[in-house]
Amino acid sequence: MLAPGDAEPKRSGLDFDLPQGLLDSQAESAILFVLNFAVSADLEVFDPQLGRLVTSADSSLILVRWREQNAYLLHTVGSDGDTTGGGAYYPDFPHQMKPVTIFWLIVGGLFLLFALLSRVCV
Repeated sequence: MLAPGDAEPKRSGLDFDLPQGLLDSQAESAILFVLNFAVSADLEVFDPQLGRLVTSADSSLILVRWREQNAYLLHTVGSDGDTTGGGAYYPDFPHQMKPVTIFWLIVGGLFLLFALLSRVCV
């Protein structure tokens, strides 16, 4: 507790950004490094995605939120933010067409093209 008239001590901290496009093992290692560093440097870690201070016990929850954000970027922007092109966590896309559907669309398109060309040539 501060005595009346004492100024609150100045707080300082570091900013850590966990980039998108990492492998799960890399992201987990980075999260654990930051949390362990905070303990050794007597710092608090605030996660803006969770909206609270976090500890080493929250590492799996932080990783889950990171995966959700990575999936959101892939679904909405089509990018994981990584320009090197490797190692990203790519979730399954449930709206992708099945190969059979693609095959029948191609067959139908070729049939339509054949029908149009046969009318022009006759």
